[in-house]
Amino acid sequence: MKKRLFSLIVCIMMLLSSCSGDVIDPIVTMPNEELPTSEITEAPSAVSLAGYKVIRSAQASNSIVTAAVELKKTLSESVESVTIGDDWYKTGDTLPTEALEILVGETNRTESVEMKAGLLEDDFAVKYYPESRRIVILGGSDEATVKAISYFLEFCFKNGEIESSLSFLSAGQYAVTECILNGSPIADYSLVIPDKADADEKYAAELITYTVAEKTGVKLETVKKSAASGKQIIIGTAAQKTLSASEYIYGTEGDSIILCGEGGLVVKAARTLIEELFPSGKTEVSLTLGDAKVLKFESAIYPALDDFGAKPIALADQKNASIAVYDLAAGDPALKYEFKPQTAKGFSLKGYGNRVDEARLRYSDKWGTYIILFTSSSGYVGVASYPAEECLWEAELGGTSPHSIEYLPNGMVAVASSGGSNTENGFIRLYSAEKKNDANYAEKQLTSAHAVLWDETREVLWAMGSSLIVAYEVGNDPASPYLRKTEAYGCNGMKGGHDLSAICGNNDQVWVGGSFVRVFDKTTGTIISNYPGSAQVNDSSVKCICSFPDGDAALTVATGVYASHNTDRFRIFKFDGNNASVTTHVFDGRAFYKARAWLASYN
Repeated sequence: MKKRLFSLIVCIMMLLSSCSGDVIDPIVTMPNEELPTSEITEAPSAVSLAGYKVIRSAQASNSIVTAAVELKKTLSESVESVTIGDDWYKTGDTLPTEALEILVGETNRTESVEMKAGLLEDDFAVKYYPESRRIVILGGSDEATVKAISYFLEFCFKNGEIESSLSFLSAGQYAVTECILNGSPIADYSLVIPDKADADEKYAAELITYTVAEKTGVKLETVKKSAASGKQIIIGTAAQKTLSASEYIYGTEGDSIILCGEGGLVVKAARTLIEELFPSGKTEVSLTLGDAKVLKFESAIYPALDDFGAKPIALADQKNASIAVYDLAAGDPALKYEFKPQTAKGFSLKGYGNRVDEARLRYSDKWGTYIILFTSSSGYVGVASYPAEECLWEAELGGTSPHSIEYLPNGMVAVASSGGSNTENGFIRLYSAEKKNDANYAEKQLTSAHAVLWDETREVLWAMGSSLIVAYEVGNDPASPYLRKTEAYGCNGMKGGHDLSAICGNNDQVWVGGSFVRVFDKTTGTIISNYPGSAQVNDSSVKCICSFPDGDAALTVATGVYASHNTDRFRIFKFDGNNASVTTHVFDGRAFYKARAWLASYN
């Protein structure tokens, strides 16, 4: 029994983790700890579970389906004739008022519906209804329902029986105990999206739903525009507003709250609401919004820097274990700068080797300087100040094959590692990077992870695996790095995905490179194969594709120079309508992996 219980908890928690991208800790209150007050009011009698049927919703999530199956298996070890099914019944049929049923999660049974109405996100309850002989095991979320099952098996189910007085409620703990928006409790609102919402509009709603539930326990309902009523937070084109590419609307219009913007700016509008609604440290919040107004999104502006020429590109040169920056503006590339990390500048270089595979230029408010971020698939990632070239942060990652690195505006550093010889061990990590050897990080598995890219508009981290593009929410507390997988998109047959990079001036699309070259549209969540110049640009064995402010793009394809994955050349594409002209630049004496536009801006 105990072995089955442990198997049940581990199996379901792993499934929930794989589905949501989050690690869910099984919380079971041990008998010697103080338990929440139950509702026992009379002397209990024993109720045998022989002949009971485990019931879950016909539309249940994979995690609840698995939980129900495992519960049935566990009960069957002690009780005869336990069966399993779903809550479907034929239209027109009347459900029996009495039935030997164990209701797991949300179902259409009256007992489940009534109990669900009183539960917040992290609450769970277990109750026996003597009148109907039904048992309800239910949480405010799938995760909470799994905890309820765990509690039921550990403390309620003994020797094939439960007590007739079983009635237990576990209340979750929430940072915000009261949340008032424009004079009404947050629970009075619903989120309204267009009937044909795009990926950004759906994500804006999901982001608000997740944050409100996490902070308050209240799970807001998301409805389509055609079915909306009552107090509304209207998202995206459901607000029927016309805006320019850099504008978004936030505020009150009539009895509704309006959040809209083109593409990723609707997510920016949602974050604006969240930031104002939940200021740090407050347990009771009341926000009154002003009239809806048009706001303008502007990318960060950095101190002037013209050290590298008008059109710089950085080569991750493995032959020379260095980063070489050339200026393409003059036609023939001119070497402007070369960087090699030095022990004299504070680098340990443990694991650095000669497999430099990516370099990026960014600006850090935390360190107050431009920075060079670089990886070596030999097993090393580092950050240097520019122009001083001093070590600001580094980490040895032997055996994991790091391939990409990104700096976030909150001061943290993201790394993609392919997993080395076992690509199933690939991962995305978010490091605090508070000090030189800070190894504090959050991690999510991603098969053959090869690229990370910060999205300044949506404020999410994008990553590229072998065949998936994934978006992550990130935390802002360096003491507790946090990654939450939010979206994952297949790449239409991509094998060996290697790069994900910004298209300059376009907040909603990125280049994708690997076994072919595509454009990924973040707003629609689709892969575009017929993009301008696709006939000339598309190729296989692509290690890197990047773009420049003038609209040109650079492509790096492995040609077997020095090592099979290296090359000594890249192609520059100049677009003209649906076509592109091609210029090839060859660099004698170099063998590089990626050639990255040397730009500090995220887009």
